[in-house]
Amino acid sequence: MGKRAFHPILLALYPVLFIYAHNIRQTPLTEVVVPAAISVVFAAALWLLARLLFRDSPKAAIAVSAFVLLFFSYSHFGRLLDLLITGKLGGLRGAGDVPLVLWVCLYAVFVKHYFALWLVVLGACLFFVARARGRLEGLNGFLNVVALALVGISVFSIGSYFAKTRLAWHGGTGEQVELPEAVAPSSELPDIYYIILDGYARADVLKRFFGYDNSEFLDRLKSRGFFIASESHSNYSQTCLSLASSLNYSYINFLADRLGADSDDLAPLYDLLWNNAVTRFLRRSGYRFVAFSSGWYCTDMKNADIYLAPKVSLTEFHNTLIATTPIALLMERLPTRSQFDIHRDRLMFIFDGLANMPDHDFPVFVFAHIIAPHPPFVFGANGEPVEWPKGNFFCGDGNMLVDTEEERAEYRKGYVAQLTYINAMVEKTVDAILARSRRPVVIVLQGDHGSGLFLNWESVEKTNIYERMSILNAYRLPGGNEGLYDSITPVNTFRVIFNRYLGTNMQLLDDRSYFSTWSRPYRFLDVSDQLFGRDAGKELKHP
Repeated sequence: MGKRAFHPILLALYPVLFIYAHNIRQTPLTEVVVPAAISVVFAAALWLLARLLFRDSPKAAIAVSAFVLLFFSYSHFGRLLDLLITGKLGGLRGAGDVPLVLWVCLYAVFVKHYFALWLVVLGACLFFVARARGRLEGLNGFLNVVALALVGISVFSIGSYFAKTRLAWHGGTGEQVELPEAVAPSSELPDIYYIILDGYARADVLKRFFGYDNSEFLDRLKSRGFFIASESHSNYSQTCLSLASSLNYSYINFLADRLGADSDDLAPLYDLLWNNAVTRFLRRSGYRFVAFSSGWYCTDMKNADIYLAPKVSLTEFHNTLIATTPIALLMERLPTRSQFDIHRDRLMFIFDGLANMPDHDFPVFVFAHIIAPHPPFVFGANGEPVEWPKGNFFCGDGNMLVDTEEERAEYRKGYVAQLTYINAMVEKTVDAILARSRRPVVIVLQGDHGSGLFLNWESVEKTNIYERMSILNAYRLPGGNEGLYDSITPVNTFRVIFNRYLGTNMQLLDDRSYFSTWSRPYRFLDVSDQLFGRDAGKELKHP
């Protein structure tokens, strides 16, 4: 393998495959194509340039591979320095090992501004290659073997996942939920706006865990005709599960029976979301489906009749890949849009789009999944740009993001500030919708789940269920609030709406709530008795 080097191409492909393999449940294979192609073309171009500079093919190949490995290891390089200098990995332990001034300088230079050191390491590697004697065929052969092994492991992991999930699943779920029978509605069909405010906690949770009084905002919603379900809970603890349920006005526990409780295959769940019963029924009733790009794969309804997305739109997979490279730093430092900026722009794009919906002669069903007040926190209380978590852009929550009391304090501060601004934008948007619409307007403002201050993705015992499952759930129904009640959950949202305005006679379901872990999304644990008990809020103290 030493005669012909191919490791630069494989090593450029490996990070894309590796990240995909570790995020395969929530990432479509199609999202890999463009990043993989860009990586391979970039490596090939560098290889050609290196051959011109080194005038030695083996050296050129090794130099390119060194650059590629360091390029995709940039964020890991910084974290390693942090662990070493702060003593978390057995390195320096602060002022006890070295003079305080020197330790502060080390931390400031090497951790907070490690790009320069990264360049030094890169330069040293390239210098070593340039000065090395001989043609380095042996090293090229070794790198070929390593590259083949790395790519092979990722490909095997990806292939095994698809083989396992496809053997466990035959057929789609999109037609699983039957459409209701309906008589002709007696009045004009209303426009329906279903606005998901991701991670929006209920008022009592905000007061208890965040020290925030949300009553003024809720009162202003009431003055605009909203009913606030003050005891509402989500039916499921994760976004995709929750929305698959509400958009099919049914519980989705049947997935555990069909796939197995230990399955982690999300493809059937996506099928339930993209071919949901609510949209199918409304289309059959004469509605057009309008959807906004959310940036979250499972709720990006690209099959909508009208799909609205900003010009610059990065997915979660793209953000994760970029965060491992110096590109994230360049996006922050250069006069371009950082990942935080792009996320902020997307949120504003959705609010602006909702407020300026074009005139239409047909009823519309508008779906908008707004990833806020959920992290990342990109707005201050007055709409000023902020960036948290510090460093890499990340859309995680719970123990993926916060683990210490200091981090929880930062989470509280950022969550409340972002929620305050989101409240203002919601009011402005609602007013604009009501002012522009020529039809009656149904508006639902709903959290898909609660906040994640005391959430552990792999343990219900370490999770505060009361916090995680208690949600904002607000309805504006023209003609009154018949059918609504304080403890209504999202699974009954469209049963009430369809009965009121589209002539159906759907029975309301019992309101139940289920928790499941990130790794076992279909192992549903019924936590309803804890949540709906008389003293649930007192019993479920945070871990």
